[in-house]
Amino acid sequence: MIATLRLGWYKVHKPKEYYAAYFTVKSEGFDAAVVCKGKNAVKNKMQEISGKVQRKEASAKEQATLPTWQLINEMMARGVGVLPIDIYKSDARKFLVEGDNIRLPFSALPGVGEAAAIGLAEARQGGEFTSIEDFQQRAKVSKTVIELLKSINAFNGLPDTSQLSFL
Repeated sequence: MIATLRLGWYKVHKPKEYYAAYFTVKSEGFDAAVVCKGKNAVKNKMQEISGKVQRKEASAKEQATLPTWQLINEMMARGVGVLPIDIYKSDARKFLVEGDNIRLPFSALPGVGEAAAIGLAEARQGGEFTSIEDFQQRAKVSKTVIELLKSINAFNGLPDTSQLSFL
């Protein structure tokens, strides 16, 4: 009972910290690619899954993610913002509080396992990246992960290659 009261207190009085801690511990079904698109995308995802559940078409995995989507929706409705994955700022696994927002970790991307997330975070230890190609070589991740990071604009204007063009 005391633990429940403590959780409730944090949820009310320290919402950013509560949601960051919650999703760090329990992030199954968290899809950064959808969350970065905003509240409407989250609501649409919830409605899609709810519709499948009502029609008895939802897989067990989809059903298991519905509470996560509901909590993400609640978080956003309470004014807790989400900062996108940043190749220089995101942690491998932890959702980090930054100001009034929560910075998404690499592991929040669908299909990015723990080993890949750690590789992505460790890649920046060699200093700034000269290109996406440099990032991929240092992080030792697949082209699929790179494409996923590109799709959410995680590279923020970083060129594809380090080669110079004199044109």
